[in-house]
Amino acid sequence: MCSAVKATASNLIGRLSVRSRIEALVVIPFVGFLAIGATYLYGEQTIRSTITNTDTSIHVTAVSGALKAALSAMRESAKDFAITPLSSSRKVFEGAYRDANIKSQELGERDSSAEVKSRLKAIANGLKEAKTNFDRLTQIQEQVGVNIATGIQGDVYLTAQSVDRRLNDLLAELPPSDGIKLVVPWMMMRIDEKNFMLYRVRESVDQFTEQFTTFNAALTAMPETNELKKSLQGALSDYHTAFEKLVTVVGPNKLFLSLIIETLQSLSVIADEIVATELGNQERATKVLSTFQGQLREIIITLGVVAIMLGIVVNFFIGRGIALPVVQLAKVMGRLANGDTSVNVNVGSR
Repeated sequence: MCSAVKATASNLIGRLSVRSRIEALVVIPFVGFLAIGATYLYGEQTIRSTITNTDTSIHVTAVSGALKAALSAMRESAKDFAITPLSSSRKVFEGAYRDANIKSQELGERDSSAEVKSRLKAIANGLKEAKTNFDRLTQIQEQVGVNIATGIQGDVYLTAQSVDRRLNDLLAELPPSDGIKLVVPWMMMRIDEKNFMLYRVRESVDQFTEQFTTFNAALTAMPETNELKKSLQGALSDYHTAFEKLVTVVGPNKLFLSLIIETLQSLSVIADEIVATELGNQERATKVLSTFQGQLREIIITLGVVAIMLGIVVNFFIGRGIALPVVQLAKVMGRLANGDTSVNVNVGSR
């Protein structure tokens, strides 16, 4: 088998001219270098693409983190605004809302995959919903008042001050045993009022109503029917009416705040999903890059070895094809020099 291959190779090379054989010696290494170069360029392009995808994933992860921070700022500022409707809390919410929209758009520009687009659409809709509910919350807070001197809070504060003044005037004429029956429930009413403004829970309203009933019953049971008693009863009624109005207006306030928090929490979950997806992409890209680098190294080494072996084999046959006729001619010339004229010299076309 080896003899047949060797004979076939020698026959093929023997058909080539010396010039063609020399050109082949030059071309074979060049072809090998081209093959290795093409493999390297292909690998470089693949590696560059993988690195670009990894950079994109890293940037998307960072932007998703910034988006989540903006959502958290919106949530906390909404809570603060619901408790104390200051303009600073409103500005924080609106600034965080703008940042969240900007980061959402930036995510869409960096990652155009269908999965991310679907999540960003949900985020955009959620942000609009949260902003709408915050605007409604703002309208309610404007009715409630930004402090104890404005809005319905102002009405509650002023009517409570009126009760305080009239109660102090009446206490000056009552024995201590009767006065304590009014002072304790009144103090508890004011505490329940403050607790309701802080926590917005129904329990505070029920306790306020219970203390109001106790105070009113104690005041009614007193035998005195002077103008101070009537005036106090009127002021207490005004205070109770103002507090009930406050409870009525603040009721939807809690609902809208709950909707805002629920929406923003769901958006934070989506942002976490985007981060998890991109971290997975980074991990996969790193594995692909590492695997491909190993494969590329093996391919280049294999091509180099093949090119070297092929060069050695071809060089052997081409060199033999060039040197053999010269050796044969040297032998013939030697015999002629020794006077042997019977020698035949085969002259080919090459």
